[in-house]
Amino acid sequence: MGVEIKEVKKHGGNAHQFWIGEVAKFLVEKGYKTEVENNGVDIVACKDGKKFAFEIETGKSDVVGNINKCLLKGFDKIYSLVLERELVEKFQAKVHSEKVGVVYVKDFLKK
Repeated sequence: MGVEIKEVKKHGGNAHQFWIGEVAKFLVEKGYKTEVENNGVDIVACKDGKKFAFEIETGKSDVVGNINKCLLKGFDKIYSLVLERELVEKFQAKVHSEKVGVVYVKDFLKK
């Protein structure tokens, strides 16, 4: 169906896994080629020659570390999708790159 799952090593809890699935499905519906749990990144999506990283953030992980990991891998754009709306501003304040978007996951899925 367009979602390629490579040797999935479950990271995070049930909510983390649920939102990875929802975001991947959404991206496929938007025409992205999508891989889940690719080389330490929750979701890698490609479209029109560009490569995007999506990290699902529950508030329990190292958000800045995840963003830096993705920056080092050279993605064109990185989305940190936060499960709790009240954490968006907190995480945005820690981001210092135009390549990174910190978005409430439900708002992202409305696009």
